[in-house]
Amino acid sequence: MRFSVLPVAALVVSFAHVGSAQQVPINPFFGFEYILTPIAVKWACGGAKSEDLARFRAVVAAFPDAAAEADLEMYLKQMQAVSEVSEVVGMSLDASQEAALCAAAEALTVAWLTPERLLSDDYSTGDAQQDLAWTAFFEQVEGL
Repeated sequence: MRFSVLPVAALVVSFAHVGSAQQVPINPFFGFEYILTPIAVKWACGGAKSEDLARFRAVVAAFPDAAAEADLEMYLKQMQAVSEVSEVVGMSLDASQEAALCAAAEALTVAWLTPERLLSDDYSTGDAQQDLAWTAFFEQVEGL
């Protein structure tokens, strides 16, 4: 099984209604791969899954139709099955790259993820340390 870093095509879900001038709501899971992928790296590195899964399940339960349309359950199953970091990032890493990426991923949590936050325009975690951890993770990815 291959799990790519940015499963954009599958998670980019939008609603279109041709000929309508009204504002159509966007699926709350639009762009969710930016949360799923780092957590998949964390799990592949051996990080704890239970709290993250509980948060993901809560947002799926809050938006079941949107989650189904985004095929979120399939991604969560894939994330749980992946055991190699290279499967998540879609490239081979040397030992030092993998260690650095895992160190950055281990600090991540989705304890801040709630249905309300998912709908908000606030992309921070509400926790300064977690905001720094997420920034550090993405900087590490950019350095690969």
